[in-house]
Order: sequence, then C-alpha cells, then structure tokens
Amino acid sequence: MTLFSETEINNIEKMWRGLSTDHPWTGFATLPENPDEVWIFRSRVNWRRFILRKTPDAYVLVDDTQNSEEYFSQLDNLALKVNEVPALPN
Repeated sequence: MTLFSETEINNIEKMWRGLSTDHPWTGFATLPENPDEVWIFRSRVNWRRFILRKTPDAYVLVDDTQNSEEYFSQLDNLALKVNEVPALPN
C-alpha cells in the first residue's frame, strides 16, 4: 500500500469536521505503527470500523468484517462511501 500524505490526512480531517451531525461518520484515527492506514469510525447505531488504504490508483475502504471493499479515485468521495455501506444486522 501507499502512505498517506500530510495533506491527505488534513483533508480527511477537514472533510470529517465539515459533516452534519446526523452523518454516521463519527471519527477517524491514524496509527504510527500503520502509516498506510486510516481508521474510520461510524456511529453507535450503525457502528462500524473501516480501514482506509491508498493504492497508486485509488483509495480502498474495507469494512470491519472484511466482506466489503469500496474503491474510489477521489478522496472527496470518502464521506459518501462511509454513508453508503449498510449497517450490520442486529
């Protein structure tokens, strides 16, 4: 995988802070031991953890069950992709 630039991390933070309070994306984290991943979190009602990775050609959002992979070419589509993944069944 490819490392995220500081600009990309800043853009993720700016995008997340700009979301409405009813959007399911509730936070994100970067980990020094995994600099090629960004963890994305969803709300409790629809709680999910996603791993965002970057390839030379696209971004990949993988869900916590490893059953779903969403590929997209523009980081601007991240909030839409997080919103589109369905909640886990109860």
